[in-house]
Amino acid sequence: MNKEEEDKIIRDRDRWFRDNYVWFNKQVKKNITKPSGPMVQFHDDLIQIVVEQFLTRPLLQQKQMLDDNTVSNYLLVSAVRHLQSSTSPFYNIVRKERMKARSGAIPDNSNENENEPFEQYDWYQCFKREMEKMSFYHKQLLLDKYQYCLTFDEIQKKYNITKNSLVNDIKSAMQFLRCRCDNNCL
Repeated sequence: MNKEEEDKIIRDRDRWFRDNYVWFNKQVKKNITKPSGPMVQFHDDLIQIVVEQFLTRPLLQQKQMLDDNTVSNYLLVSAVRHLQSSTSPFYNIVRKERMKARSGAIPDNSNENENEPFEQYDWYQCFKREMEKMSFYHKQLLLDKYQYCLTFDEIQKKYNITKNSLVNDIKSAMQFLRCRCDNNCL
């Protein structure tokens, strides 16, 4: 395939998205994430990953889908499958990490304002102060997990720790911080 053919496929693909993106967005919101459903919070992320997945397909496959007028079917089915699967890129990139963020690492009552830096909040100052008092090991695990956003598998490989020990150590470090900063000792 020469450069002109590639450019034509890209122009056709871009035209399809310009003409159909609003329709596709409404279909996903109405029929897949459902406005009153729990997945509506992940709507934009789901669309981004599905479109990104389509764009990574080889140009000849994209051309074939454009010619057969099956792009919309591909995108909608892909969105449904991403929601249903616990091994999909959508689950691993978006849902799993956001659900972990609700585990209590940051209190829900922090009343964060998007325009204000979270460093001004008392809980963050306490977090920083108490983290300095922790052992190097626990401190480094928390930094790797929550600041550098490494997965458990990446941390496990980095330090050659069993996954059970790693998970338990991070939980105990978080419990220590919660106890100190939220007066939430068990």
